[in-house]
Amino acid sequence: MHCWLRGSRRLLWQRRVVIARGILIFRVHGFFVSCKNLILCNYRHLLVSIAGINKSIVFQ
Repeated sequence: MHCWLRGSRRLLWQRRVVIARGILIFRVHGFFVSCKNLILCNYRHLLVSIAGINKSIVFQ
């Protein structure tokens, strides 16, 4: 009985660790996705502003 309790406790702990890791990976993945979207948006904005500056220089 005592051994069984110890084993089930270990299994519970392992399950908790797996769940915690899953949540952590999910959060990190979501964070990277949002960062990537931000970087892409900023990069596009930068390209558009550079293109606008170049056009204004050309038209002058």
